[in-house]
Amino acid sequence: MKKFKIWLVVTVCLTSCNIGAGTLGSFDDRKFRVNFDEMQAAMNLLEEQKIPDKWKETAASIQHTYEFLSANTTCFYFPESPEEMYFVSYQGNSKVTVMSVRSVFINGRWLTERDLTEAESERIENRFDKEIVDKLERVTNSKATREN
Repeated sequence: MKKFKIWLVVTVCLTSCNIGAGTLGSFDDRKFRVNFDEMQAAMNLLEEQKIPDKWKETAASIQHTYEFLSANTTCFYFPESPEEMYFVSYQGNSKVTVMSVRSVFINGRWLTERDLTEAESERIENRFDKEIVDKLERVTNSKATREN
């Protein structure tokens, strides 16, 4: 009986833990079969997504707020309607790099996926794929996979 109680307590503790993206959450991961250094170099080539002066303070603020993340972070800017900026985390090693949108700055505030409708989340995922992931795939000569 004692072993059963211990097993039950351990099972409840383990299954009640929320193992995921943390309090900030995230959209779907994009996994590239490209080493971390190559991915950083490719990201630096995306000139059109560089943050304009008017949003540099906002970008720096969220990066500072979430500097505790165990991943590297950056922001990508989208000038065309809707004008918005994506806060993205990425991490990797000598074989793969994984990146994910963590938050979106739109209409003057940062929103996470849980703040958005399903349609709006999918619009953001698709824009990220088309305007960032597709370009990174071409530059790195690789194909990313999208994972929940």
